[in-house]
Amino acid sequence: LSFDLPRDVDLDLDYSLTLVVTDLGKTSHNTSAIMSFEIWDPVELDIGAFWDRIESPESVDGSDRPEKDDFRLTVGLSIDF
Repeated sequence: LSFDLPRDVDLDLDYSLTLVVTDLGKTSHNTSAIMSFEIWDPVELDIGAFWDRIESPESVDGSDRPEKDDFRLTVGLSIDF
């Protein structure tokens, strides 16, 4: 989904699901929300929130099992040429 909000603000929402029918533990979800603010004509401030989830993560080489959920927040500047 993409929304054009007032005052030169854009909001992009995305969700994807990878469903493994033969092994539901490998099912993964990916979600993102990115809000862009136009600061000055060619410059935008982007703030993104991301959530990734694996139903049953597996440890590698005997290490600790990773968490099911991973959250990230990003901030960036972009310039249009």
